[in-house]
Amino acid sequence: MTEENLRLLENLYQQYNIPIKPLLAEIEAVYEKFPLALYNEIRAMNDHVARAFTTTDDDKAKKQIEKAYNHINRITRDCYKFLNLFYKQEAEKFDRSICSIEPRTTEDFKRMADYGSLSDKATRLVEIAKQNEHLVSDEETYQNYQNSYNAYRELHQFIVDNRRDVLSMNRKRRFKAVGSVIFSIITFILGCIVTNNNQEIVEVFKSFVAK
Repeated sequence: MTEENLRLLENLYQQYNIPIKPLLAEIEAVYEKFPLALYNEIRAMNDHVARAFTTTDDDKAKKQIEKAYNHINRITRDCYKFLNLFYKQEAEKFDRSICSIEPRTTEDFKRMADYGSLSDKATRLVEIAKQNEHLVSDEETYQNYQNSYNAYRELHQFIVDNRRDVLSMNRKRRFKAVGSVIFSIITFILGCIVTNNNQEIVEVFKSFVAK
């Protein structure tokens, strides 16, 4: 194999080691099942590398290496896409929690504003990456997807740091709502007792039993 082909292969596996291997490890950690599409791309890449090594024709070997590069480019993009999707879904779960809270303190308002800003940034960068995927160079494409991934990682870290406080605020809100209902029922019953309207109390309890 020529020195040029060996250099191409060295660059290929440098890209595989950084950043792909850390991204693959992260995907394995967050997904219950490793995505089949990624598995197929990795297998195809290694198939082309094997063909490059087994052929005695240097030109054919170079073509096989170039095909391997096409697969590693797709692997890189797909890693960012799968991780962006996962963190987007995690953010949507958190969004439902935080949007159900009525902010009461300066800290609450700041928390919601910071979350909104980070969420908007991640969404915007993903859209930029998608819209320009086939319009710019491979290097720019990777950079765009990496920027969106970094934004989603920042958003996810914010969620991790604030999840406990948001859950606590949600519990307080539910307890307050339940307390209000109980207080209303007690007030109603006392009002009926004071007015000797026992029949109305009986009817209310019957309605609860019927439900």
